[in-house]
Amino acid sequence: MSIINPVIKRSGFAEGNYFIGDAFTGGKFSFEEFNATSRLIDTLKAGLKKLDVVKITAIERTLPHTRAGHSSVRELTISLPIELAIGKYELKGTDGTSLSFKDTNGHVVEATSGTLEILPSEEDVVKCKIKAYLDVPGSEGETFALNARFQVLKAG
Repeated sequence: MSIINPVIKRSGFAEGNYFIGDAFTGGKFSFEEFNATSRLIDTLKAGLKKLDVVKITAIERTLPHTRAGHSSVRELTISLPIELAIGKYELKGTDGTSLSFKDTNGHVVEATSGTLEILPSEEDVVKCKIKAYLDVPGSEGETFALNARFQVLKAG
């Protein structure tokens, strides 16, 4: 039995949930703090081995300019082992643990290296700390370090 119900794709954060990211660039690329206002959770098969993973997409949206609503600005997508076992994992797309970032221009980059650490937490909460290295969108090999942390309720 899966820990997370794959049918639930809730958006919006319940009280106590967060997804925050800071980046260190060292170059001309600038990165404003990432604060997700909503997220999607799903399960899928990922990587070369087609392992079952939990996919969390944290979405940072613009403030509404009309009554039509928000639009997506930036997204962080993380794949975690479905067991959500406490421990440190290398960010490698081949084993089902990965991170990608979509910027305001729609460019998507994957983490080239880094770690993802699932932390001890209460039974109904998943807590994680991430340190990832990603290519700067549109650059030729320039990278930036992204430190992120999140806490989300398990769907149940």
